[in-house]
Amino acid sequence: MLGGCLAYYLWDAPFSFMGSGLLGLVLAALSAVGAVQFGKSIRSTYRRGPLFYLTCLMVGGITLVSVPLFRALKYMAPVAEKSVSIWGLAIRSNGLLQQRAFEKGYDAVEALGIEDFSRYPRPDAGGNRFPTSQRESQETAAGVYVGLSMEDWRHSRPFLSSLLGAEKGPGREGIAGDMDQYFAAGHRDYMVSRGMELAESHIRRQLAQQSDRVVFWFRCLFGGLALLCQAIPLAAIAYESHRQLRPTPRQKFARV
Repeated sequence: MLGGCLAYYLWDAPFSFMGSGLLGLVLAALSAVGAVQFGKSIRSTYRRGPLFYLTCLMVGGITLVSVPLFRALKYMAPVAEKSVSIWGLAIRSNGLLQQRAFEKGYDAVEALGIEDFSRYPRPDAGGNRFPTSQRESQETAAGVYVGLSMEDWRHSRPFLSSLLGAEKGPGREGIAGDMDQYFAAGHRDYMVSRGMELAESHIRRQLAQQSDRVVFWFRCLFGGLALLCQAIPLAAIAYESHRQLRPTPRQKFARV
């Protein structure tokens, strides 16, 4: 998704993107020089070999990448919405998932014991319909379809799912309202694809309501990772310079 934010940033505001790149270059140079001075400040006689300068360049490189990426995160909401669209298209074109949802819906409604299944063969026997004449049957079937869709969403987009807090789906009232609208249009059976569309619509609503929160937490996460990535090479420089401060066994013996 970070790559998508960068691509969206470049497409939407190319001049701002180039400005961020130039700013990143300046800050990267300052960071690399700062890392060199950091090594010197620990010990003036610190031996600075190729690995030391490579580590300092790593600090600068992380800064160079972090600046445009941090600004690009403002496009996280539309990128996340695009990710939801891709996921919705994927599940609706997933024949195996739809068949599994239909089979679970069939078993769940049959277990209620309130419908006549005598003229509806099981899915493994070629059946492609089951009775939903009762309101409870309709809600049960729809709940199965939506529940499986939300389960797939949690597995496909775990971080975004936990960030939005949409794991539980639209709930019974949301399903009932969608069913009323669907059957009012003259449809007879609540299809698997309709349940998947309802799950996608629910996720979109959650994203629209929490877009600012999504951007905020992505920036916090990215900022923390960037600082951690810079802290690692700086810690390596500090450790190496400190290690050179400790006398070798031969030096200890000479003092004795």
